[in-house]
Formats: sequence, C-alpha cells, structure tokens
Amino acid sequence: MENEYLIYSKLEGDNYLAYVKKNKKFLLISESILDLLNIYLSKSKSKLKKIITDLYTDLDYDQIVNDLEHLLIEDSSTKEKISIPLIPYLDKKFQFKLGKIDYKILYNSSINLNDLIGQLHHLSNNTISESKSIIIFSKNETCYLFIENILIGNWDINKLNFLKGKLISILISNFHNTFETNWSGFLHASVINKLNKSFVIVGSSGSGKTTICKLLIDRGYSLFSDDIAPLDLNGNFAFFPNALSIKETGFDLVSKKISNYKVFDINTFKGVTRYLYPKKQKIENNFIQCNTIIKVKYLKNSKFTLNKNSIHEVLNEFINDSYIPRNDLSVLSFIKWIKGCKVLDITYSDIDDVYDLFERSY
Repeated sequence: MENEYLIYSKLEGDNYLAYVKKNKKFLLISESILDLLNIYLSKSKSKLKKIITDLYTDLDYDQIVNDLEHLLIEDSSTKEKISIPLIPYLDKKFQFKLGKIDYKILYNSSINLNDLIGQLHHLSNNTISESKSIIIFSKNETCYLFIENILIGNWDINKLNFLKGKLISILISNFHNTFETNWSGFLHASVINKLNKSFVIVGSSGSGKTTICKLLIDRGYSLFSDDIAPLDLNGNFAFFPNALSIKETGFDLVSKKISNYKVFDINTFKGVTRYLYPKKQKIENNFIQCNTIIKVKYLKNSKFTLNKNSIHEVLNEFINDSYIPRNDLSVLSFIKWIKGCKVLDITYSDIDDVYDLFERSY
C-alpha cells in the first residue's frame, strides 16, 4: 500500500516492511508501530497528541513521539557536499575492460582498493590507450570518487565500502546501458543458475556462501553474480562478472578444479583473499528470474538441516547490507519481488547434501 508519506506492505504475521518517503528509510515494524507512524507523519502536533492520548491511554505521549523521532533518524553514509578539492598525485593505476567500455582507475596509496581490484582483475587489460577515467583518493579523512572528472560523491574514510559499492553500481548500470534509478536494488547476495533453476544465495560473513557457489560451479552451475546481485524493476537479476572471493581459511575447500578458473591472490582488509572467475563463463548482459532465496551456514561436522525461513529474516540483511535506490518505483518493485520469494535456511558441512538440494525442483 502507499500514501503520501509511506510505502508499506504486510509480511508474515504482524510484521510490515515500510518505506518512509521523506527520510528515504526502510523500516521493519509491527502493525501497531505502523499505525502510530501514519498518525505521526500525517497529523499536526495538536491533533497527534489528542489521537495518541485517546487511543493509547496507557502510554506516555512524549515517549511515543521520542521513539518515533528516533525511528525516523536519517541514515547518513554520504557526507554533506563540500568544496571540491584539488586532485592529488595518483601513484596507482588499474585498467580493465567491461563490456564495450574501457576503464582506468587512478588512485593513491592511502586508499586500499585491493578487494575491488580483486573482483575485477580477470577483466584487466593493460593495452588500453583511451579509457573512461575513475579517480579515487582521500584527503582530510574523506574519500572522493570522480568519474570523467565529475565528482560522484564523498564519504568518511571509514565508510570506503560505500564508495566501492557506489562505483560497482555505476559499472553494473553502464554494462547494462541503463541508470542506477532503473534498478530495484543491488543486493548483497550471489546468484547461480543451471538450465531453468536459479538461486539467490545469502549468508553472513564466514557462512560459506561463496564456497558453495564455487563448488556448485564445479558441478555444472553458472555464476551469474557474486556478492552483489543487481535486481531490475521487473524482478529479474542481471548478470555481472565479478569474481568469487575466497578467504585464506577456505583455500583448501576450493582447491579442486582450480585450473578451470582465472586465479588472483591479493592481500585485502580481510587478509589474503583468492579471487576466482570461471574461464568458460561467457560475459554477456543476460537476465534471469529467481524467487528462491537460500540462506546458508557452514558448520564443520554438522548434519545437514533444511528449514523454511521467513522473509523477515533475510530482509534485515538485505536492508542493512544492500543498496536499494531511494525512489518510489524501485521500492515498490523490490517489495513486490521479495514478497514473491521463498526462503530456505540450510546448515551444512558436506557439499553433496547442498548439491542434492539444488538439484531438486523448487
């Protein structure tokens, strides 16, 4: 449903997903909180006090208002606009080709982009003469992103991951010849497919999400995207050729059939990380539909367990770790997609159990 102030939809039980238009913020709330929020946003203070004191006689009005105001505090990842600094000397360079576009990232040593470069290293091309320039640097505890000498944004240096996410979303949009606002979201997930079967794989750090993708690719699945999954306005996932990232603790698990991959090891903020990209994977701007979300957790020597999970659980992860364009069309599209999804929760130690699950018809 939608009104002047909110876009909201009921999930399971008493849970609602709400989007506050003014603050551009997602909330997972109960029906009673949703009712209060609607009253708070739509009424004058005098009317608000009367309604709340009449309807909620056992609650403190000032406390309710304080709680609602706290709930509506705006997220702030991008810094306020400031004067554009002079671009310093940039001593690092990475060149690559994605689709029909050649890129050159210029950056200075104070910025650690090793994880970003690892994801794209299989696309590297040092023979490029003319290319689209991407400039990244830090100054006074602030990091900056320029593309073709146009400032895209600036972030606190400790929020460099937001800059990297912004750049990846731009690269994805360029690859598919569209704009960032034309997506439902860039989800923190991996997507694999085989014939008519597609799965969105999610999991917290250390859950074995990427390891599962690699081992399933070894058994005939294709990598559609890893770590970031672009979802379009029609509820379809777009292909994006970023590499699988494996932490050093998982090297032994993925050592088989390693010759089938382009391999690049680099030291990132997570330690030594191995980036793998299937040599036979075609790079083309395809789309697939997928409504099965599998939340995975690796637990050594555990029995395989499978449970149906709630959308509410994965929504927390998507909202906190993903980028969803803050416009009404994208929000409505994302809500429509997530409500049509089935969520499975698995714990595993043996990849054969996972493979058997994926081979069944869901």
